Amino acid sequence: MEPTIRARRDAPGGPLPGARAERRGAVGQRVIELAGLWEVARPDTAARPQTLWVPRDPPSPPGTPPSPVVVYRRTVQVDPAWTGMAARLELDGALGRVRVRLNDREFPVPAAGQVPTAVDVTDAVRPGTNQLEIEVAGTESPVGWGAWARPEAVPPGYLPPGLTGPVRLRFFRGVVLTGLSWFLRPEDGTVAARPEAAATLPVVHGCARIRYWATEPVRGRCWLDLTPEGFAAPGVRVAWEVEAAPPGGAWEVWFSLPSPRLWTVWERGRPCLYRLRAWFEPALAPGSGEGSPGGGQAPWGLAAERAGVPPRAVAEDGRPWPELEALVGIRFVTRDPEAWFLNGEPLAFRGACVLPLAPWPGAVTPRRARAWVRRARALGLNALRVYAHAAHPALYEAASRLGIAVWQDLPLVEPVTREATATLAAQLDGWVDAVGRWPAVIAWAVAQEPAVPPAALPGTPTGRSRRRVPPVRRPEWPWSAEGRRVGELAGRLRALDPGRPVLARVGVPSWTRSGGDARLFLPAGTPPDPVAIERRLRLVPHAAVVSSMGAPAFDQTRQATFVRYAMEILRRRPHPARGGFVYALNDAPGGPAFGLYTADGRPREAARAYRQACWPVRLVLGAWPRRGRPGAALRLPVWLVNDSGEAVAGRWTWQLVAGSQVLAAATRSCQAGPLERVPVGWVAARWPLEAVPRRAAGAEAAEGGGGEDPLILRLELDADRCRLRVDYPLPMALRSREPTHGPVRPKDGEEVRPSLGP
Repeated sequence: MEPTIRARRDAPGGPLPGARAERRGAVGQRVIELAGLWEVARPDTAARPQTLWVPRDPPSPPGTPPSPVVVYRRTVQVDPAWTGMAARLELDGALGRVRVRLNDREFPVPAAGQVPTAVDVTDAVRPGTNQLEIEVAGTESPVGWGAWARPEAVPPGYLPPGLTGPVRLRFFRGVVLTGLSWFLRPEDGTVAARPEAAATLPVVHGCARIRYWATEPVRGRCWLDLTPEGFAAPGVRVAWEVEAAPPGGAWEVWFSLPSPRLWTVWERGRPCLYRLRAWFEPALAPGSGEGSPGGGQAPWGLAAERAGVPPRAVAEDGRPWPELEALVGIRFVTRDPEAWFLNGEPLAFRGACVLPLAPWPGAVTPRRARAWVRRARALGLNALRVYAHAAHPALYEAASRLGIAVWQDLPLVEPVTREATATLAAQLDGWVDAVGRWPAVIAWAVAQEPAVPPAALPGTPTGRSRRRVPPVRRPEWPWSAEGRRVGELAGRLRALDPGRPVLARVGVPSWTRSGGDARLFLPAGTPPDPVAIERRLRLVPHAAVVSSMGAPAFDQTRQATFVRYAMEILRRRPHPARGGFVYALNDAPGGPAFGLYTADGRPREAARAYRQACWPVRLVLGAWPRRGRPGAALRLPVWLVNDSGEAVAGRWTWQLVAGSQVLAAATRSCQAGPLERVPVGWVAARWPLEAVPRRAAGAEAAEGGGGEDPLILRLELDADRCRLRVDYPLPMALRSREPTHGPVRPKDGEEVRPSLGP
């Protein structure tokens, strides 16, 4: 239980109440970075221990039979001058249950997982050489592994247990800040819910949650400095009077930002960011003359702002007090039964699920993480779903700067056991500090969908015995044991981070037939017919978003057709319930191929198709044409979808094309306001008299004779801000009068002579 926080904002100058004559809580810290070469042993094998670079190298090659226990060993040299300080061993990531041994003392680490945690080892540290041993054990049912142990991502048993993040030993005295997260007051979101008021908010109230470690009770000041990054706008600087109690706790420091600039997705404007700095200044002795050049205490709080005095104190050794930094984006995210809203405006997700980016979690580099965000931006996506794992911090930073929203999953693996929820509950503080500090993260999901059904995986029989893949997961009673555990975990996460929506279950239909979300995976061998896709989505008209949809990549043409038409159908659904996430942006190492890109970043045919479907401004058909009769009427509605923040006006043209022939065409004017979906006209024509049903690929070559020119419906938009062209293959083709290719057949009685070449 964290200690009760007693704080007073903008206290006048002078000594703090109850301050002693001497300085207390003087900050001093030393850090020993332990990332590097470790001796790694696997007790279950007779192999000799090997030397590996931690966390980059896995304890055993992925895909080989993993060891149930992995032991990391190394020596640590400690300066005798540091032994009077408190010591914490920090682990930035691990897969498995962790136990630390330091000089024959054991320390369990129940909160070890994919996010940073720490264990107090003060009593075990001694001057000179210290023997450090970290044991990581796997279990039959991995707890907290998430995507690293889900069949549709990384198959269970593919990875061994081990350390996936850096390790460090921190010595400190006084008060040390360890975590910084923030959230905005939810009440301000009701003001921003009106689009006309969101852009002119007079003031926004936010809270910075600052976690600390302390070696003794200390009073002092917690400073916050919030400044805009790269644009002219007001900032804020405040100080709170706080108390620190050992061994540690958290402070909630509130601030008020006037005339804020909002963070939003890239197609709606600039994602404005602020930089938040926080530090702790212990109390000064009265009349010590250390606070300002003129003696006495330096002004602080509102007095410092009025006087223009920079509130930057220095420690006894002349260095600034250790501080924490974070990026802040002023945005309000709400979710109602029908849609998601960002800053009071409906948010249509054009997203993709991000799977693990490397064969081993510790091998992900900042450059690789940023590259995948840039690929998503190049596709025209405005959202990413980090699928059941914690991504590299560089991914969240790049998404925050490029204006891409992030839906973050917790790594819960089914079945949801009591042990799994207890472990994740112990890690929630770390998740909020490590992931919730980024502006791009707009939502949490506690429990993911079940694994992709076998009927949607490659190699599944395609006969009548194929199991039907439901568009939603099976509803679970909320008062069941599993439902209660997930609900309690979601409630704790909402209390820690009240500024973001928390989804207890993903892929669950609502009991009131409104809200919720769905998933869409076609069985293997099923043709991705747009009519069939739309028919399946009609089973869940209440779903506000499709959390995952995909097709295996072993048939790239089928995958490309599916992702394109599925996103187009979602984008023209009735406002505002539309959008979804394709599964997946990338292939996970060792898992089935579902990605728009391969694991090494090579685009598939589906990437180009999905990019065409995700343009912010897009012409889409309002209905799909079926096979018609030659000479029959062809009439299709056309919609203009504008997801950008500016109005679009121009002209659009439709053409019925067969090969190089234009059979019919028309041009009309169109316009759409920001975030609108409007009808712009009709395609009115007739099927050609020579039209025949389109044959399958390869049928023409097998039959020989005349060829077919497929009929294409081409939509072109020429607007003031964009120009685009979209082609829709029609289910009819135009029979060519003259054979264009195929074997030459001799006439009756004609002698066949061999060709002598040119």
